[in-house]
Amino acid sequence: MLTYYIPALFVSFGGLGVGMLLSFFAREEIMPGTEYLQLLEKALLVMMVMVVTYALNIPLIFRLGIYAAFIMLISIIHIRSALYYPLLAIPFFYAQNNPEQFLLIASLVFLIGFPAGSLAIKKYEVQETALVILKHSTFVATGLALLLAK
Repeated sequence: MLTYYIPALFVSFGGLGVGMLLSFFAREEIMPGTEYLQLLEKALLVMMVMVVTYALNIPLIFRLGIYAAFIMLISIIHIRSALYYPLLAIPFFYAQNNPEQFLLIASLVFLIGFPAGSLAIKKYEVQETALVILKHSTFVATGLALLLAK
């Protein structure tokens, strides 16, 4: 269990760093691409909900209702990535017993980090970068806390 869970936790968290690097190297492209990055972030979150509801074996009719409600929710409310990032550790933790689901969820967390990291950086200063990493490190803290509580 520990042989792959902890490294996968940090690699998945690394998607945020990749997004921040992307933002740093393509500064002039972030402002016109903000709308598309937000759309990508929302699409990946919908995929995460789809994977989790499928993994929980929720009947299809209820899953469709959950998808519709979630899509309406994220289209109305913009939630900052630092607020939902620790919640991603919950399906990450519970999927560790199923290798296929674990790989899929770990990959989605990594991919969600691309737009989250790109959108979180505004001033390209060292202090701001450290603050963004600190705010999003609650994902790692939650993942480790769930592991220790098991």
